[in-house]
Amino acid sequence: REGYFVIEDVRRDRLTAAKVDRWMLDTAREDGVGVDIAEEQEPGSAGKAVISAHRMLLAGFNYAGERASGDKVTRWKPLASQARPAPKEAYGKVKIVKGEWNKDFLDEVVANKRSKFKDQLDAASGALYQLRIAPRPIKQYAALWG
Repeated sequence: REGYFVIEDVRRDRLTAAKVDRWMLDTAREDGVGVDIAEEQEPGSAGKAVISAHRMLLAGFNYAGERASGDKVTRWKPLASQARPAPKEAYGKVKIVKGEWNKDFLDEVVANKRSKFKDQLDAASGALYQLRIAPRPIKQYAALWG
């Protein structure tokens, strides 16, 4: 209601495709059917195949594969804009819940285009995009796999 975007949890790991699928399904079940799930579709036929397989895997959940438009830096700008404090404000509109994941997440976000890894930043900016294109009253959740 106050216009804040809260990142409650970030999970990351390097997994095989089968373990990613299991993790996605377990996380979807943990979050519940009220959480929208979106995944960035990689270009080409392999990206389409992954989205199709995940749509079947996540049957019963609100899942969508989304084609990214524009370059990464352009897609990150709305998140950066919300995180940056406005004049005469101490804080921006993006908050994170304290957790073990904070340091790795913030290190990647601060390094942004200089970082070797950008998946967390891609996921956070994609989740913000999902929240803004289909807002729901009071509270909305979004999970994004990148």
